[in-house]
Amino acid sequence: MASRADLRWNCWPDEVDQLLLTAVSHVDDAVALAAWRASRDCVLAPSPEQRRLFGQLAGRVAVLDPTDSYLPELQAVSRAIRTENLQHLMNIESVMSMLEQAGSEAVVLKGTALLLSVYENLSLRPIADVDVWVHPARHTEALAMFEAAGYTRDQRDLMGLHAIGLSGGPIPVDVHRAINQELVAPGLADNGWGFFERVESPKALPSGRHITTLASADALLHAIVHGLTWNGPVALRWVTDSVQLIRSGTVDHDRVCMLADRLAIAPVVHDALRYADGVAGGLVDANLLSRLASCRTSRLSEERLRAFHERPEHEGEPPPMGFTLSRFLQRTKGDTPLRSIGHLPELLRDQYHADGWFELCRRMLGAGLVRFGRVVAGTPAES
Repeated sequence: MASRADLRWNCWPDEVDQLLLTAVSHVDDAVALAAWRASRDCVLAPSPEQRRLFGQLAGRVAVLDPTDSYLPELQAVSRAIRTENLQHLMNIESVMSMLEQAGSEAVVLKGTALLLSVYENLSLRPIADVDVWVHPARHTEALAMFEAAGYTRDQRDLMGLHAIGLSGGPIPVDVHRAINQELVAPGLADNGWGFFERVESPKALPSGRHITTLASADALLHAIVHGLTWNGPVALRWVTDSVQLIRSGTVDHDRVCMLADRLAIAPVVHDALRYADGVAGGLVDANLLSRLASCRTSRLSEERLRAFHERPEHEGEPPPMGFTLSRFLQRTKGDTPLRSIGHLPELLRDQYHADGWFELCRRMLGAGLVRFGRVVAGTPAES
């Protein structure tokens, strides 16, 4: 992770990763080539996130410098991505058939949806699983259907989880009850099922089936928010996904602004598009950035955004409460205040990864003492 003086939070790619993204995405060949030459020796042992860019790098380097000694390695990875993606798409057909037979309408999210919409060929965007969003009222039923077919859950269905991972079938499946844990808003019924816009994918699965995906503006916000959330290694795919979506010419700017404002994520979208604009060398309409910058967010919304996008610097530190609170609000929509309050113990146990009351009290006391110690020592409590 890295901080930048011109952007909020510390969730941005580091210098080497930014060079790789520039090599992939920049409109100026000379700038892209310089970025590749400055970063190529750093990826002789690539991270998993860096390796995911190799399909796109192979095509770009083949044009920029066909004699590059690293090109055969890039091309080998590109061919492997294409082969694996083809197999994955064939396996996704079985997942979609199961959902169809069960009468569960499903929206395909993330990599699979983008691969079948804005990427030119199968080597450019690796996928390893499939994310399907079902109506929240059918979520439990969908999980049971997959388990009956031999899949097993990767985790318990804790309060606030927006998706449950399943493995053991032809391809891992994430079954979503909501498209993202951060994309919540007051009055957004059914986790946004009737709010987010859905379209048919331009390209089909190998069987000829066209899947249902998010519309481009909705997919752009989803890619940004998901990619910039701290839940593992700093993601790079959101940058290339955003660049591809914008370059497709299908993104409705008015809808982007409406969604960003309604969901109180305009600062995230603004900064992410500024970052993508710099990496790609002039990509985003200045008027869109200006409109996003003018959206007002409350102090509470700003704290929630910081909780999702400012990574804790201390190992093992519990997530900021804004992170878990957002997930809690998502799961208690439509509940009476009294019923929502009844979920607070589960919220706190989820927040502090505690199995019982004694463990919860011990962890809360420990976290409080650590924060108090930092205040006394002059270190910000939320650093």
